[in-house]
Amino acid sequence: MSEEMMQTSPFECPAWFDGKKINETVFCEEFLRDYPMVTVNDAFFTVNGRVHDENRLKKVIYDRIKYYVTSGVAKKVTNLLDVMRMECCTAKLSLYQDRIHVANGTYYLNGTFSPEKDFCRNRLPVAYNPDAPQPVTWLHFLMANAQYAILRFAKYKGPEISGIEAHNERTKEKYASNPDIDPSRTHLNFHLIKPERKYRAESECQIAEAGCRTRSDSVRVVEALITATPEFFKGKKRAEIREFFNEALEFIKQNQAPETIISAVVHLDEKSPHMHLCFVPLTEDKRLCAKEILGNKKKLTQWQDKYWEHMVKKYPDLERGESASETGRDHIPTRVFKQMARLNKQHDKLAELLSDMKFTNYKERSAQIAAFLEKYIPDVAAMETQMKKYKKFFKTADGKQKTLEKKNDELTAALEKSEKESTVKKLQEMRLHSDYERIKGILDRIPPEIIRAYTHRDSKTQEVRHYR
Repeated sequence: MSEEMMQTSPFECPAWFDGKKINETVFCEEFLRDYPMVTVNDAFFTVNGRVHDENRLKKVIYDRIKYYVTSGVAKKVTNLLDVMRMECCTAKLSLYQDRIHVANGTYYLNGTFSPEKDFCRNRLPVAYNPDAPQPVTWLHFLMANAQYAILRFAKYKGPEISGIEAHNERTKEKYASNPDIDPSRTHLNFHLIKPERKYRAESECQIAEAGCRTRSDSVRVVEALITATPEFFKGKKRAEIREFFNEALEFIKQNQAPETIISAVVHLDEKSPHMHLCFVPLTEDKRLCAKEILGNKKKLTQWQDKYWEHMVKKYPDLERGESASETGRDHIPTRVFKQMARLNKQHDKLAELLSDMKFTNYKERSAQIAAFLEKYIPDVAAMETQMKKYKKFFKTADGKQKTLEKKNDELTAALEKSEKESTVKKLQEMRLHSDYERIKGILDRIPPEIIRAYTHRDSKTQEVRHYR
């Protein structure tokens, strides 16, 4: 509430006063035009955040009516405040994942700034400064210290069920394609629910017993990935980790029939402990319907909310993670970032070869670069496929991440927890897009004759031209 709230002059007859009594509705409408507010759960909010001191509101109301009410003034002030609470009532404040509310306006994660303010629960008490240095230390802290409860779902229809079973149950002899798996630690993995038979066989058995009809595209298995951020597990013993996943299992059992669960296995042989829990999506009335169980975006958000609410009772340090259904974005798998990391290394090697190209070694370097392209260009093509799949992440123009990263250092002291993960993730995603443009762009530096040496077939020629 502004300090410069002006009182109504006693010589004017306001529209809300008829000479005898105050029209409470008209008074509140006029007041809210002058001082916009909303109420959520009976709490007042201005564009600057929650109004914690309602006595200030009462004082402003009192200053407006004191010339027109001669008795019962305190009661009238309270009545007007209650009417105002109803007049500006709203169900909830909008949660924006694309902006940060600062003292002097709104900073958008696409790199733009506006002095306009939205109603919000939390506004940072610092002003946006476009010339401030990057808060590198703070961003590192956000990535290193936040502890989030994580629950994700995936649906499987048929042949792919064998693939997830092989991963979950570690039935492959080697996992060369997944460098995160440490075979020397696989013996530490454990089951909370051990499968009695193959995943596909068990799902078909349950479906048949329920008398459900299926189609080729029917979802037969739902997998829940349950974990927390790595920092949560630091220093925890194996028994403590088991206790955590037992608690998560209890949550699933409370929301899905226990008899439908095929397997619940905890992996300790990867970078962070996590549990793969697979169940057959049978409803309470024995229908096969993953859509009803997982639902739409609203239902998935409810799953996320209930999971966090369940786990935080026992683990109060856990925060509610960002829901993909709330943000309208799917999860970009870690493997995509790893794939890009490998491409960045290839890019640097190719750049080194190009920079070292001289007249004296031109023939030798040309042959090395042509050979290098045999792997580089197909890898770029594979990354292009991934980038198309997640193109909705990358609507921001090239170079915007530099603007995005320019946060006021003071922001580091006040950035809300609910926005930490969103900001960091956005930075990561934009960096991924920037790196993609970088690994493509180096192809323009390659001399045409070297490209011709690489392109032995017309099909390959077209492929290279596509990237150039």
